[in-house]
Amino acid sequence: MESFKFQLPTTVYFGRGEFDRVKKAAREIGKKALIVIGQGAVKKHGYLDRLKKCLDAEKIGYEVFEGIEPNPRSTTVNKAGAFAKEIKADMIIALGGGSVMDASKGIAIVAKSGDDVWDYSDYAPRKAKTVLEALPIICIPTLAATGSEVNGGLSSPTGN
Repeated sequence: MESFKFQLPTTVYFGRGEFDRVKKAAREIGKKALIVIGQGAVKKHGYLDRLKKCLDAEKIGYEVFEGIEPNPRSTTVNKAGAFAKEIKADMIIALGGGSVMDASKGIAIVAKSGDDVWDYSDYAPRKAKTVLEALPIICIPTLAATGSEVNGGLSSPTGN
């Protein structure tokens, strides 16, 4: 695969060797990360260990939040956001598929605001709050075309 960069407005890097880009990206953000993962596949395949080595090389501290389920529950997102705030995370690193990456966006909001993630949903019983700040997020997808950055934004209005 040829390496390339896609930006709309999220920047996504593709290609061999891009995993190691996390070192520089994390170093530019801060000193402490919350690594968000699903239900264990990234551990089984060695991706979590590889990420930890990258962060260790840059002397970036981290904690792991494991257990993001498919179609993540708001209770899980709120729990992870509170944990990120408790450990004083500077950033969220999502390692996994679309559910992990999309949940991490809510986690980043909850970590900064302390609010319930539902407060920011158009489906909330009252008018949704506007996101004013969130922790920076680094996403490392483990599946192609997962997460809202690359699937919904690339389809045509006809679905082709």
